[in-house]
Amino acid sequence: MWLERAAPQRFDVLVLDAFASDSVPAHLLTLEAFRAYLRVLKPDGVIAANVSNRHLAVERVIAGAAARLGLRLRVRETQRDLDAGFTRARWVLLARDRGTFAALGKPEDWQALSGEPLLWTDDFSDLLSVLR
Repeated sequence: MWLERAAPQRFDVLVLDAFASDSVPAHLLTLEAFRAYLRVLKPDGVIAANVSNRHLAVERVIAGAAARLGLRLRVRETQRDLDAGFTRARWVLLARDRGTFAALGKPEDWQALSGEPLLWTDDFSDLLSVLR
């Protein structure tokens, strides 16, 4: 709701980090939510979603919204480094323009999306469809 009141094109980066637990906030994954994110994102901005989840492939829902909205999508998995206190994480990055990703890594650093994209809306979501 706060995003609806925020000034348009205000942010360079929006980070979504709410999908690691077993209770996924579906309302953050809908087409309408991504429209709200884009409204406050600068034209060359990035949406970064931490989709690390052992049981659910929420990246498929993000991919569905990205496809509908004409966004570019990249998937990247970070490595685990227990000595430094880092666990492995899977991120989906979205941008309006492919060139935005140039500064974020070489093409070989990105992974392919696994599974078909799914589209959730405020009127429809199906948690069973994203079970691994």
